[in-house]
Amino acid sequence: EEEEEDVTSAYLSYYTDNGAFYYYQSGNNMTYEETLLQLWNYFHAQAIPYRSLQIDSWWYMKGRDNGTALWDARQDAFPSGLQAFQEKLGVPLIAHNRWWSVETPYAIQNGGDYAFHIEQRQPLPPSFMDDARGVSFSRRRRRLFGDDLVPLPYGTGIPLEKKFWVDLFRRGKEWGLRVYEQDWLHNTFLTLNYTLATHNGARKWLRQMDRAASQEGVIIQYCMAFPRFYLQSLELPAVRQIRVSDDYGPSSRPDQWSCGDTALLAFALGLAPFKDVFWSSEVEEGSIYGPGTREAKPNLEAAIATLSTGPVAAGDKMGREDKELLLRSCDAEGRILKPSRPLTTLDAVWWRRAFGDGVGGPEGLVMSSYALLPRLYEESGGETSREERSKGKGGRAPKNMRGGGGREGG
Repeated sequence: EEEEEDVTSAYLSYYTDNGAFYYYQSGNNMTYEETLLQLWNYFHAQAIPYRSLQIDSWWYMKGRDNGTALWDARQDAFPSGLQAFQEKLGVPLIAHNRWWSVETPYAIQNGGDYAFHIEQRQPLPPSFMDDARGVSFSRRRRRLFGDDLVPLPYGTGIPLEKKFWVDLFRRGKEWGLRVYEQDWLHNTFLTLNYTLATHNGARKWLRQMDRAASQEGVIIQYCMAFPRFYLQSLELPAVRQIRVSDDYGPSSRPDQWSCGDTALLAFALGLAPFKDVFWSSEVEEGSIYGPGTREAKPNLEAAIATLSTGPVAAGDKMGREDKELLLRSCDAEGRILKPSRPLTTLDAVWWRRAFGDGVGGPEGLVMSSYALLPRLYEESGGETSREERSKGKGGRAPKNMRGGGGREGG
């Protein structure tokens, strides 16, 4: 059975996540709803063919521990509601989610309707931790608790039943949800004894999420994933995208684009590697990242994203985008000009890393990719052109070659 095309990966996307201009800031004295609709009208006028929109963690309601309380639109972000907004927008949505708050009202423990496993590590702060500049929470967390590879300080919870995910995705489909982005995966995993000390707790969590997404026609994108999440995806047909980089950060993460190592693992497992958002121009005044912030290599960012075979996602300030650069990545309809295989680290580089200078191979980072033109390939006598065609979007393995067997407990 042929999979429905993933528009969010096949065509140009606009993102509002960490590193994007509109991350935790909308236009002056405007709601996000007003800002994004104005932005979309501008894109139409400029013939910039964005075909999907990502909404990040600013859009939903959080608890005092800064985890997701309700995966519903904040009234101050979307006064008309997400459904009315998306109908005006006219393109599918990629919607971010983080870890669940220990006080989520979805949980039976908090008066809700769904079974959750919740582990609270320390008392909650007296009031909501976040502020208008959401990036500050991330910086404060790093200062207090070290780098990202740590448990969440106040704890978290995970749903224990597929019905929760079915209901969540079914409601999401009403407002245009196409891709569910599950972020903070490794922090959630490291926080819970349930995932660390049981033989199947993490697998049940991910399989229930996947089964519900498959049932409701939702694609899952993984973010902040350990290699074990990559491998688990072999059982999870709805998981079709995975971010293979750190968070993008103009000025702050100059080598974030270098994702050829992790893209190789994603490609081998049939996942679309995602490089994350980028600015297409060097300077975009007024961002929350501070004065003097600049993207030193927008051409490189755009090229790496295009050659990744995953989503190509710009996050520019309105009027500051480099339209010419963006349109090098796609055709006039927004379809990304993908290679047949993602840009990955050369085998000879791995060989040198493993065995040292004496075995040859280039010093430093060298990546490669290729584009297969089926008709020319067949005419030249290529024997694997049919197999290559069957892989379809960006070299993704056929669905029937990816796992999905096994029993799901509970």
